[in-house]
Amino acid sequence: MAKKKGEQIEPEVLEELSAAEKEISAPEEGFEAEEVEADVLEELATAEKEMMAEVPELVQCLISSAIDISNMKYVNE
Repeated sequence: MAKKKGEQIEPEVLEELSAAEKEISAPEEGFEAEEVEADVLEELATAEKEMMAEVPELVQCLISSAIDISNMKYVNE
């Protein structure tokens, strides 16, 4: 919920936000931040390659659907 100008944020909420921020910014135990970042980048690159491999098939499906819709349009006229 949005706070009105001049309204105070409750101390408990500030504490929770601070704790969450520390947890997010701290690297996992046993991992260096660089290792975690490299793993995430590698996963993203793999996901991107997989998605790009599907693009030609998706384009062909879209073209086929467009042709089908176009043909139905002429049949109904």
